[in-house]
Amino acid sequence: MGSSGMAGLEWVWTRVTESDVDLDAGVVTLTATHGSDYWRHTASGVVAHNGHALVARAGGDVDLSARFDADLATQYDQVGLLVLSNETDWYKTSYELDGTLCVGGVRTRHDSDWSRSDVDGLGWLRVVRHGDVVESFVRHTDDGEWRMIRQFRMPGVLDVGVYAAAPSGPGFTARASEISLRIAS
Repeated sequence: MGSSGMAGLEWVWTRVTESDVDLDAGVVTLTATHGSDYWRHTASGVVAHNGHALVARAGGDVDLSARFDADLATQYDQVGLLVLSNETDWYKTSYELDGTLCVGGVRTRHDSDWSRSDVDGLGWLRVVRHGDVVESFVRHTDDGEWRMIRQFRMPGVLDVGVYAAAPSGPGFTARASEISLRIAS
């Protein structure tokens, strides 16, 4: 793999928000505003593509990981990683409040699906792509084992990064730290 960390890569916002970005330290603090989300159709019929994500372009193999901290207080507040091909083809893995704190994955190919599992606290998320195969993982301690969340195909050039969204609540501030992005050269 080529570059590592955040420095030296071109990062852009999908939707600008109040933020503090330290590329050298690999830390992003961002504010999710009310009504922000990534979701398409399914049970609620909602279509939203207005979450706050800081992403970098990746055409080959990718290994992205980050540690998350946030005070998720309202139903569906979420913070995590985003893998974006276009507005109707994307994946997010996140910590989310759904009655209880959970970790999950949403794969969208025109319509969104959602899988989730309750967790005791926030920790690390990781997305790896080798060829066209994407896998996402979670771990809850610095030296813990990565547990797979999801595996699927997603070819092409992608935008990958950290995101936050507050679909139903007033918004919140989140912090992604120890962000590492390695892209095949």
